[in-house]
Amino acid sequence: MVGLNARKQETLKHERLLALVSYDAETGVFTSRTKRGPVKAGAVVGGTSHRAGYREIRVDYERFLAHRLAWFYVNGEWPNGEVDHIDGNRDNNKLSNLRVVTRQQNCWNRGLGKGRVLRNITFKSGKPHVSFSRGYQRFYCKAFHTLCSAIHERNRIARETYGEFSRSYAKE
Repeated sequence: MVGLNARKQETLKHERLLALVSYDAETGVFTSRTKRGPVKAGAVVGGTSHRAGYREIRVDYERFLAHRLAWFYVNGEWPNGEVDHIDGNRDNNKLSNLRVVTRQQNCWNRGLGKGRVLRNITFKSGKPHVSFSRGYQRFYCKAFHTLCSAIHERNRIARETYGEFSRSYAKE
């Protein structure tokens, strides 16, 4: 990791983190071990939300993303890659819901962007088209008569292409 995050990570030692907070891997909740300012010992920490919707925790005046801190807390080393929420819920920091992935894998299962209704499905001349691309190369594109059949095919191709990182639409 490069830049500001690398500097922050180098300054926080694992022993220091263990001394300041406790992490429950079953619930994903961090609590304070000590009284620090207005925060009492035993109080839940990490209530602030990052601009992208992730939980943040302050440790020694530095902000850390709770899911990355959870990984560091349990494993004793910072994740080598991005930490993905398997269920897509950014508030769910249970250890069983976290996995280290590459940037590309993390993009495969991201949610819909603002204003998007369906991922990999567009409408041309009123018909749904399913298309996939990888590395700026389109490798699958097909038109369908109904949205339901397009969604079904989209989910099938996504499972084949992205495996465990695919996110299916329920409307099959």
